[in-house]
Amino acid sequence: MSQLALYRAWRPQTFDEVVAQKQVVFPLKQAVISGDIGHAYLFAGTRGTGKTSMAKIFAKAVNCLHPEDGNPCNTCAICQGINSGALLDVMEIDAASHNSVDNIRRLTDEVMFMPSEARYKVYIIDEVHMLSQGAFNALLKTLEEPPAHVIFILATTEVQRIPATILSRCQRFEFRRIPLEDIFQRLQAIAQADHIDITDEALMLMARLGDGALRDAISLLDQAQAGIKGQIGEAEVLNLAGLVQDEFLADFCQQVLNADLSATLALIEELQMSGRDLQRFLQDFLRYLRDILVVGLGGDSHKLLTESPEGLKRLQDLARLTTSQDIMAMLGRLSELNNDLRWSTDPRTSLELAFIGEIARRQAQATPRSEAKPSPRPEAQATPRPEAQAGPRPEAQAWVPAPVLAASDPDVFAGNQSAPGKREELTPAEKDVDAPAEKEPPRPAEPAKVEPGSEPPAPADQPEPSSTADHAGDEGAPAPISWNQVLDGLRARGRYDVILLIRPAQVSWEQNKLMIRYEQQHKAHAAALQRPENQEVLLDAVYELSQAKGLDRPKLQVELAGEAVSGDNLNPEEPVWVQKLRKASAQFQVPFDPADVKPPAVGGPAEAWSDQPFQQFSDR
Repeated sequence: MSQLALYRAWRPQTFDEVVAQKQVVFPLKQAVISGDIGHAYLFAGTRGTGKTSMAKIFAKAVNCLHPEDGNPCNTCAICQGINSGALLDVMEIDAASHNSVDNIRRLTDEVMFMPSEARYKVYIIDEVHMLSQGAFNALLKTLEEPPAHVIFILATTEVQRIPATILSRCQRFEFRRIPLEDIFQRLQAIAQADHIDITDEALMLMARLGDGALRDAISLLDQAQAGIKGQIGEAEVLNLAGLVQDEFLADFCQQVLNADLSATLALIEELQMSGRDLQRFLQDFLRYLRDILVVGLGGDSHKLLTESPEGLKRLQDLARLTTSQDIMAMLGRLSELNNDLRWSTDPRTSLELAFIGEIARRQAQATPRSEAKPSPRPEAQATPRPEAQAGPRPEAQAWVPAPVLAASDPDVFAGNQSAPGKREELTPAEKDVDAPAEKEPPRPAEPAKVEPGSEPPAPADQPEPSSTADHAGDEGAPAPISWNQVLDGLRARGRYDVILLIRPAQVSWEQNKLMIRYEQQHKAHAAALQRPENQEVLLDAVYELSQAKGLDRPKLQVELAGEAVSGDNLNPEEPVWVQKLRKASAQFQVPFDPADVKPPAVGGPAEAWSDQPFQQFSDR
């Protein structure tokens, strides 16, 4: 027979031998002493914490012929039969491979038979969360009301996957992770009993690698004694597990904190060539950063860390090279990398890029502002844009100004000026008319008022206005109204369609009239803007600003390459329904007098009755 594994040879045989699970041992032991035995138990906890071992001990204790203070004697025929697996009344079932409905139905049929030798028939179902939904349903009724001679013990590492109907029918016991010191003492006892030559540092490393699972730590000890000749030290255990020493982690961390890129990449090359698992290295590095953070924040090093005095001093030296904020930020970024590294096709490149980014951040933080000289942008040599010549405008950063205005003064209507240069790109909201309007940023100060007949002040480093604007006279005097504010008014009304219609046009201000001129290729835009509802909303946005400055409601005129566009230009003195009637009268050649038609209601919304007079006129 092959050699028995250490974790099987040293499996606890009584309640007193169980390591660090007093919260489970005490109630089960008292139940055996008092004879108050339940019909279903659920053992939940992480792997390697003793769930299956506890189930077998409990199965022996309830059936033992000579129990000793609740513990099985391990000498009677029942205990020896359970230890050897020869007793058929205690069955251990692996739910991962027996998870179908047929397997559970066969089990529920067998529980009806009386035990052959023992007092109770005990069914230990390991990894019970692997059962299918149908298997759980088949087990449900039997688990709720089993025969008096049957005990179910369910063991699982993922209790959240078990249906609530199953949980409510079991006595639940939680198995905790085993403390590091308890694992170390157990490994030390095994090593002494089996005459394994191993140092305490190596045992402590194994206990730490077990991560609360005693079985994993014992398995590592078994592997070490089989694969290492002579004394087993910490370095041998690290090589066996494919890990790096803390000295390497300290050197690597120091190079990163010192922003030494070449040394960091050289250490990653050393890791790659030595065959180490890069993801495991990253996990160890995260643990080492955590230790530095604990030391830097003044935590209790004796309780929170498992370092030697030399290692603790090295952690303190590294903590002085940085701040806790930097360590926490680095922990957050590298933790995200740890989640992504398992899916990476090239882990080495991903690891190198991550640490190059960390080093670049530290170099940027260490560079004084006075020494930081950014390289000139390529476009700095080119001719600056008109917007840049006009000086910084916070409003232009959030709202793209209309391209129809003169480049010399993009904030103010300029008389008889055409739109030079290329147009800016659309805002995201203007690309999609149905998109919601963005939140309006703080507005800059209003431009200085300009007296009628005078020219607006030219900003510094700005070219002189064109000759047309210089001699505009009274008719070409600019109005003190911000075009960006007009666009904001249209955005507030949700009329991005009107903004898009105006975009290819040339806008100017003549006395109290807003002139919008289109080229021939934009004839469709001009015709769409001629619709009364589009003109109204544009004039409302302009009038809202001009009214605050004491100006009358402006008029609107749309032109197409010097020719008037076929359609109606709004006259502020006439409502929309009157203009519709005028148009219809010309079409049907019917005389029309506005005095003959009166709206049916006064004060109501125009949209509710503006078409009714037209209907009356058509009936006539």
